[in-house]
Amino acid sequence: HGYHLYTPDLNVPSFNQLSFNEMTRKVHDLIHQNEECKWVILCSSLGALVALKAAEYEPQIIKIVMLAPAFGFCNRREAILGKEQLQKWQKDGKIKVFHPTYNKDSEISYSFIEEMEAEDEYTFTRDIPIKIFHGAFDETIPFDNAEKFVKLHQQTQYHLLESDHSLFNKLD
Repeated sequence: HGYHLYTPDLNVPSFNQLSFNEMTRKVHDLIHQNEECKWVILCSSLGALVALKAAEYEPQIIKIVMLAPAFGFCNRREAILGKEQLQKWQKDGKIKVFHPTYNKDSEISYSFIEEMEAEDEYTFTRDIPIKIFHGAFDETIPFDNAEKFVKLHQQTQYHLLESDHSLFNKLD
């Protein structure tokens, strides 16, 4: 259809040492390798937060389509892991979590959470079209976090679907 699709691996520098800033830098680099292009970012979960940060400084990004964006990600860590696991992660500096791409548990450094705490996705300042599709039964990232973003950003279209975080039953 005349479009190019890029699917960068955002496990940078590695999943074990995941860095939000490195993820964003990878998106910046991809855009700067193709500066003549206008970009529509299709993203899901944590990728939505990366897209917002990249779009803040990249005028070539003209639209974002988000699937189950991970708004409020840091605030959900205790609810997802439990207080004991979270404390253990902080103490040990790493924790094993399921990685869907690798289809196995993989360690991730606590420095990732420390880096994410400095981010505030709700303060996005650009006025570009954003579409959000979120599952009403999402137990990973509740839809009310997306609704908070929608209230703050006038150009956002929001679609609440009868699905969970995966949105697999609504891909059509």
